[in-house]
Amino acid sequence: VSNLYHTPQQATLARKLCESSFADRVFFCNSGAEANEGAIKFARKYARLRTNFDANWEQGLLDKILRRGPPTKFVSFERSFHGRTMGALQLTYKKQYKTPFAPLMAGGTESLPFGDLDAVARTLRSGNVAGVFVEPVQGEGGVLASDAAFLKGLRELCDETGALLIFDEVQCGLGRCGALWAHQTYDVEPDIL
Repeated sequence: VSNLYHTPQQATLARKLCESSFADRVFFCNSGAEANEGAIKFARKYARLRTNFDANWEQGLLDKILRRGPPTKFVSFERSFHGRTMGALQLTYKKQYKTPFAPLMAGGTESLPFGDLDAVARTLRSGNVAGVFVEPVQGEGGVLASDAAFLKGLRELCDETGALLIFDEVQCGLGRCGALWAHQTYDVEPDIL
């Protein structure tokens, strides 16, 4: 049933999902790619709000004149897979998935080595990153588990810079890693799951 219509079952499921996670809201969608597209939109909207880009029209005008704007870029990682829709493809690592549909999403994505916190820090500190997408366990990339220190480091860097930490648990969540959510096994809470 579309999100446009309220059903008691949808409300019950949303409540149970919130009770079993860090979240206070649920966005229902049809696929992992659609979930990631939603996360892209939420992160960009949050970046506009966080930077007060729309509220102060004079600063907004100055930013437009100077060709600055709110953070729009994303970080993802080598060997990642986030889906086959246009925004999700931008986050996905394999060029053979992306090349036939170029150019992809404006704002861009920096694909960094999986586990390289120094590279993430340099990129996030540019001030143009809205969010960091990571799979706690990369599925298509070879079933590669993140190091707990890496995920905790991402959390700290996102807190420092204001970028949102987005966990893509389409392939590793819902009990596949021992806990209901993979992030729970690492003791790291993302901003968006």
